[in-house]
Amino acid sequence: PADGQSFNGGDNRTITVSGKTTDDAKVTVNGFWAVMQPDGMFRYRLTLQDGENQIKIVSTDEANNKTEKSLKVTYAP
Repeated sequence: PADGQSFNGGDNRTITVSGKTTDDAKVTVNGFWAVMQPDGMFRYRLTLQDGENQIKIVSTDEANNKTEKSLKVTYAP
């Protein structure tokens, strides 16, 4: 999702957070491990709560270097 994006009702409560990092990295989304592909693509299914939702993505490579990105999205039932 894009930072600041809004989701409304029904099937929009569960979203997929996805992106690409280096092929040797591991990724967490809000502290949970994302599914990684060999080429560095990752994805994680996230269920939104009513109102504002903070999404924190952390990529950690084999040398323990970390890259972080934070997003806020909003869900209205």
